[in-house]
Amino acid sequence: MPEKTELMNFYQNLSRKIQLSKTARETVKQTFDAIKSLIENNIGENSTIITFPQGSCSLGTTIKPLKGSDEDFDVDLIVAVKNEDIEANTLKQKIGDILLNSSRYKGKVEEKGRAWCITYCQSHIDVVPALIKSDESMFITDKQDNGSYIYMHSNPQGLTRWFLSQCNKGKYDDAKIKTKPIHPYASYTVLQKVVQILKYHRNIVCQNLTEKEKPISMLITVIAAELYENETNVFEALSQISLKIPGYLEEHKDEFGNYIINNPVNGDEMFTDKWSEHPEREKEFLNWANRVYDDLISGVLSSNRLEFVSKLQPIFGDFVTRSYEDIGKCDQANQRTGKMSYTRDSGLKFGDSQDGRTFKRNTFWGN
Repeated sequence: MPEKTELMNFYQNLSRKIQLSKTARETVKQTFDAIKSLIENNIGENSTIITFPQGSCSLGTTIKPLKGSDEDFDVDLIVAVKNEDIEANTLKQKIGDILLNSSRYKGKVEEKGRAWCITYCQSHIDVVPALIKSDESMFITDKQDNGSYIYMHSNPQGLTRWFLSQCNKGKYDDAKIKTKPIHPYASYTVLQKVVQILKYHRNIVCQNLTEKEKPISMLITVIAAELYENETNVFEALSQISLKIPGYLEEHKDEFGNYIINNPVNGDEMFTDKWSEHPEREKEFLNWANRVYDDLISGVLSSNRLEFVSKLQPIFGDFVTRSYEDIGKCDQANQRTGKMSYTRDSGLKFGDSQDGRTFKRNTFWGN
């Protein structure tokens, strides 16, 4: 099996490959700004709205789509009306009418249960209508199976604060969440990178499932965050989190065998509330949970380097080769600058380590 340092570098590089490109992140911001302006200019002068991202864009766990280019994305935007006495169906349709009648988005908008989905190229933006009451509590619109609409209590900003606290050992800049409409995340924490890898794996192994059958991102994110033990590198964190997911699920069964996993900042929301009504969702989540450790860790660690690569390529494709290319470039740079050492226990090491015999830079002329 590859050495531990190599594995640490590989999974670190892999997480970078599946993240949204800088171009995509800039496009997300431009799109959010355009939707915000559109709704502000058409909502009516008596309405006050607040717009902000929720889900992966706010949490810093966005990933590249399986299809499309590096410029594509899939994100959620909350459009919240403040302090209005308005019915859920009226608010949902009010936001929908603005999007449906826009020359920019006309023909690209369809209704989902809790959102209006804008689709262009291979990108998707879910615009979620919401109501913020005088006590700052927030409720999103939700279309029921019978066609009626209700309000559901939601706390996306609270969930972002909770997740970033998990990422950063309780330390993070809360002011950024409160003041910045878009979180660019120039760098990502270990936990964010692990969630990105888990979500990409989910997208690959569940790509033939319907959207409702596919394991939901928020449940994957919350489970990973609760299992994270402040590991300092992606490989170790991914190893222990993916290993413990099946056990975590078993620990969250009630006396009747139902899985009970709640939103950590909103007790009114249970991520598994539809599983008893739609057992196929429970089945597919368990199938994913029971294979993720073998696919990403145990199945590849028992292999030599070539087998390691061949087992991961069906999941991550060319990202595997490109991740190893980055390792090679880094090693070559260390070799050129003389940052190589050797110990009997650890073998050849690259970087700043000086705990063994060091090698002088080797050139064509032997100098």
